[in-house]
Amino acid sequence: LVLTLQIVVQLDTPLFLFLAYGPEKLEPAMLLAQAAGKGAMAIVFAGLAWLVLCRESVERFPVLARGRIRSLLGAYAFQQSRLELLERELQTDPLTGAFNRRYLERTVPDILQLDRRRGDPSSLLLLDLDHFKAVNDRHGHLVGDRVLRHVAEILREALRRQDSVIRYGGEEFILLLPGTGLEAARSVAEGLLENLGQRPLRLDDGDLVAIGATIGVAVSPTDGSTWQAVLACADERMYAGKRKGRGRVVAASTATAGPM
Repeated sequence: LVLTLQIVVQLDTPLFLFLAYGPEKLEPAMLLAQAAGKGAMAIVFAGLAWLVLCRESVERFPVLARGRIRSLLGAYAFQQSRLELLERELQTDPLTGAFNRRYLERTVPDILQLDRRRGDPSSLLLLDLDHFKAVNDRHGHLVGDRVLRHVAEILREALRRQDSVIRYGGEEFILLLPGTGLEAARSVAEGLLENLGQRPLRLDDGDLVAIGATIGVAVSPTDGSTWQAVLACADERMYAGKRKGRGRVVAASTATAGPM
């Protein structure tokens, strides 16, 4: 039992990383940590199974084992589900429900690397809300929070399931579009600006809060080999759009005006 479980759990992660991302992803420190954790878990479950064998007669074991093993597998699946839920919570911004910087640093590099291995581009959009400070000054920070939640919802609705909406900080959002080139990303960004402009936030008193944004677009690996480099390029283009008057998409050296 120990040997079987050890073989399964020890080969699981290295084989997945090797097949999905290549040998460069097989970092010794990470492999050692997963080997220790999964190895200990395999010993625990093997020990539990051994205790069942020792306590029950051979004749009764086939009947009892089904229930015991089902319970053990159910408990394991429950714990795995809890761990996955906890990891998702750690990577989610509590205000908007978008992903957070932890997701950006831990998951986005793997997505970019997978696209590079496939020979596909990945586009990163940096969206900054225009005049957001004025919204806070006029309506208060609670309304500002509602605007951020409203924007995050619009972005999620407009993008594909494989795309990621990440709250980078304050009123800035990062949009990761795997397998998407420059022209397609520019089209998506222009559609987002139009969508935001057409959906102001309606307050309880009926007042409407207009929403505008400026978006910088960068593409991996053309504009950088790491997420930091691609983000820096998108950030530079976003600020170029701010200097040109806001409410526009900037990709490469051109700027496309959007709704103000």
